[in-house]
Amino acid sequence: MGSALAARKSLVTGLVLIALASSAAAQVDCSDPNNLCTGDPCVIPDAELAVTCNVDFGTRALVVEGRVDGQTIIFHAGSITVNGSIRSPSSNEITLNADTDITIAGLVDASGGAGGDINLNAGGDIVVDHTIRSQNRYLGGGANPSHVTLTAGGDIAVNQPINTQPIADDDGGIVSLTAAGNITVTRPIKVGAASCACAVTLDAGGILDVRGNIKARGITVGGPISLSGDAGVLISKTLDARGHDQGGNVDVTSSGGVVTITKPVLTGSAQAAGDVTVTAAGDAIVGPRVLAGGGADPSSGGDIRITSGGNVSLQGIFLALEDGTIEATAAGDLTAAGSFRAPSSGCIAFMAGGTLSLDGLFNPPPVPDCP
Repeated sequence: MGSALAARKSLVTGLVLIALASSAAAQVDCSDPNNLCTGDPCVIPDAELAVTCNVDFGTRALVVEGRVDGQTIIFHAGSITVNGSIRSPSSNEITLNADTDITIAGLVDASGGAGGDINLNAGGDIVVDHTIRSQNRYLGGGANPSHVTLTAGGDIAVNQPINTQPIADDDGGIVSLTAAGNITVTRPIKVGAASCACAVTLDAGGILDVRGNIKARGITVGGPISLSGDAGVLISKTLDARGHDQGGNVDVTSSGGVVTITKPVLTGSAQAAGDVTVTAAGDAIVGPRVLAGGGADPSSGGDIRITSGGNVSLQGIFLALEDGTIEATAAGDLTAAGSFRAPSSGCIAFMAGGTLSLDGLFNPPPVPDCP
């Protein structure tokens, strides 16, 4: 009986050792693309990659079906679809380059001791249907910020969160989206941190449609948010760049269309608020709250400036305390209704090429132009 039990234990131990040896030997040599997958589409199952894995699959369609782990992962293919996951736990680099489209339907994650870089470059469209994240877990301070960069020759659709917000209280990350076509964001983009060496930049050659919150808020310093759409900008979720010591600036620009903002824009700070700048070739519709207020420091208020080649409609609460300025200029009509507050040392100014309509509380009283 004892010898049989010992034999079984020996067999189990042997199987475990074989499995571990097999797992250790399973690291894929990336010198030949066919080591990862063959055929077209080329489908990658679970794989542990070499330290640096730079693979060109040519014009084939690449499908990541399993879990792919590595340090520096660089893939090029005709098109790329991620159904499983791609992870760089060492927080190095994940770069996907496609001649046509990239579809993210599984996790892409470069989180680690210090967040890594994630780059998606597509000649066609990029669709994000699963989370992309690169979160800094470094506890000692001083880690470099994470980067998530998406560049498309077509459209970009962000239907799941992009997150570079650190787990530790270190620097946040930088998210940059650039598309020749439209950019649509329906889920949050988060980059904020304690001291936010962070930023969000969205640049569309077509229409920029923001339907997910953008958070660059820092505990001490907020990060800048820059949004542009050549054919128009539509914002229906909150833009938050607040920071206790320094708020980040928010810039919204359309060189050939309208700008519509229907949710709060927040750049306030106890010491130095960020500025809010809206520039539209067409109409500009802004409200219900633009808060660039400061704190006890008399020079802590941010400026709010809105310029339109068409009509301007401002409705809601606009705050530029302390020592801030509120200015709006329209080539056409300008309507301002609500509560507009700047300090006595600041200024509120409205100028219209057409009809000027003012209705609400203005403190100090508005003038045509600020000094």
